[in-house]
Amino acid sequence: MSDKIIDPKTQAAFAKRTEEIRALLMDTAPVEGSTMNALELTSISSLLSFAAYDLQISEASVLKAVTSHFSVQKVQHISREFYDDVIRFLVDFQLDMLVN
Repeated sequence: MSDKIIDPKTQAAFAKRTEEIRALLMDTAPVEGSTMNALELTSISSLLSFAAYDLQISEASVLKAVTSHFSVQKVQHISREFYDDVIRFLVDFQLDMLVN
């Protein structure tokens, strides 16, 4: 675990971006039959934002990697049964995983 301390200004910016990404993830109605709930999408959104911040890349790049990896157009199209897989993917996310 890292000993990095994040200053309040960075924390506020991170929280704002997390909310923006959450809004992006929630911008369409869930796909019929999908059971991904709002809490799961919020967790994915937060982890997605953190991965982008940690690697100093855009959230859009990480989002594209997730949707490409799981062969969907939107994160909310991923079945709930793959929630843990999405979390693992984001935890293990590295720059070399980006799709060109």
